[in-house]
Amino acid sequence: MELDAEKLKLAMVTQNFNVASLARAAGLSPACVNGYLNHGRRARLDSLGKLIKALNVSLDDIVKEGSGK
Repeated sequence: MELDAEKLKLAMVTQNFNVASLARAAGLSPACVNGYLNHGRRARLDSLGKLIKALNVSLDDIVKEGSGK
């Protein structure tokens, strides 16, 4: 599964998260979240789980369509 940075940014805006607050809520480093958003870093499955829990969204809301199928 591949994280969709644009979908992640949209979810962040909807939930009023910035990089630092999302990182804190998800238990990830700000550098890690920044890497997902701006540098095409691939997220591990456990990190995806942390992000969807912090954002209260589904996996489909932050991954690219067709990734993992």
